[in-house]
Amino acid sequence: MQKKLLFLPSYFIGWVLLTVCLFSFAQSAFAQAEQWTWVNGATTGYQSGNYGTQGTATAANSPGARYGATNWKDASGNLWLFGGYGRDGSGNSGYLNDLWKYNPTTNEWTWVKGALT
Repeated sequence: MQKKLLFLPSYFIGWVLLTVCLFSFAQSAFAQAEQWTWVNGATTGYQSGNYGTQGTATAANSPGARYGATNWKDASGNLWLFGGYGRDGSGNSGYLNDLWKYNPTTNEWTWVKGALT
């Protein structure tokens, strides 16, 4: 099995913080693997969110670039992301009040709750 590395769209500082948290998530979820594999996320910074329809998971959904967000992994292995400072669905920068869920099994994001802009 390969280790899977999930990169979230973020500013550089946020990327470093989220990578540390996600490394722990990926390491515990895929501890037996010997290789890393790109799974999901933007390849460039400063991306706006693609919110889609609230409550609906799709491959096109993606939280915008941010830093200072709170994240955690639930008992089912889903990664949750809340708030921070960054880009909303319209490309505006500011404090975010949105909640996202990433399902590593389906490789899809869901905009769960909160403001689109």
